Amino acid sequence: VNKVSETYGRLKDLSADFQQIQKDSSNQTAHQWGHVYMKSGKKALFEYTKPRVLSECSDGKKYTKSSPFQATRTSISKTDGERLALPQIVGSQESRWKDQFREKAELGDAPLTPGDRVVRLIPKNKDVLDVTVEVEPRNFMIHRLVFKYVDGQSNEFRFKNITTSPVDPARFKCDVPPGVELIEE
Repeated sequence: VNKVSETYGRLKDLSADFQQIQKDSSNQTAHQWGHVYMKSGKKALFEYTKPRVLSECSDGKKYTKSSPFQATRTSISKTDGERLALPQIVGSQESRWKDQFREKAELGDAPLTPGDRVVRLIPKNKDVLDVTVEVEPRNFMIHRLVFKYVDGQSNEFRFKNITTSPVDPARFKCDVPPGVELIEE
């Protein structure tokens, strides 16, 4: 956990393909795919491509979620979400990501990627039951994050094709396309 926090804290940029798997409390599952871009300063862009086109963008101050017809914009301080868990540690040398957890335990669960290590974290946040992190032990890149909530829901992110090449800062402007209704919260 310390090495993951240190590794992501030294990064300036990161991008990856992702799959998101959400389960509700009745065990209904929804899958989404896309690409994520992250930059130091809490900047992130999740571009969803399947099954529908959406985007979620953080410019470091505001968080904007857009669909083809409507967008919502919120202050980053009011945004609570696991999508911002990684952007908050990318490029943040003073990252205390590891301090957000009460307990850490390595699991015997088989990783999705052979050779990876799987760790279960118990967060201080009472709404989140636990967080499972699957990490590549050679470079400490996160391949999978699973958030389990006290209400029985879960949200899983699987990352592939991870790169740390520079990401154009213009990606994080979080502009809303013309004709899309913007709701400021």
